[in-house]
Amino acid sequence: MLHEEKLKAVTDYIRAKLPRLMKLEKGCFLFNALGIYEVVKVENDDVYSVDIRSRKRIFYDKESSIIRNCDILGKDIMLNDVLEWINVIIEEVKKEGFEKRIYLYVRIKELSGQWDLTKPYLKDQNEELINFLHRLIEN
Repeated sequence: MLHEEKLKAVTDYIRAKLPRLMKLEKGCFLFNALGIYEVVKVENDDVYSVDIRSRKRIFYDKESSIIRNCDILGKDIMLNDVLEWINVIIEEVKKEGFEKRIYLYVRIKELSGQWDLTKPYLKDQNEELINFLHRLIEN
């Protein structure tokens, strides 16, 4: 599996476990046939966004068919999101038994030395870290 595929799998998995990352609010990304947009503000169900390629500002009111036809891609995953996700995993593993818990704690200890703290976004982390997180979701 390629690095990009592993990153996408980890990102999708974390977004599924943390629904707040999929809320239509500032920092969220949208996709439609015309492009990808970053939401810069949501006010009274009106959405203000920026086209990623052209940097052109775009406004959608709540009645706009364009906004209804957008797919919500979610927010970029950051270190705090990964740590929150790990807490979710720990809670799930508590029910599965001692061996699985020990395995998870050892793996999480490895994580602390792998994250480049100068880069807060998961997408900017090295391949070794992405591989590590991918192994966590496989087990």
